[in-house]
Amino acid sequence: MIRRDYWGQLFENFAEKHITPDDNVVVDQFMYFEAKKRAKGVFSISYGGGHGLREIPEEQKQLISKMMIREDDFIEMQLKYADNGKSQINFILI
Repeated sequence: MIRRDYWGQLFENFAEKHITPDDNVVVDQFMYFEAKKRAKGVFSISYGGGHGLREIPEEQKQLISKMMIREDDFIEMQLKYADNGKSQINFILI
């Protein structure tokens, strides 16, 4: 059995390599806390807008610079954030 410390170190190293203090990122639950340590803003893949909103407000969509998500979530996140007003969001599949 792989120890929890091993996975924690993997996520920490991955976040350190890919997240900068200027990033606003969308992450899954495994990367959330490591992203919170490093990024300017962090959104969970399950985020729908908060405060009872079903959709993510455009001004928040426009903040996103990177997504660190599992391949299984790629299409859903691409559709959710597709019209963010930016020319490019960097997707990093974990």
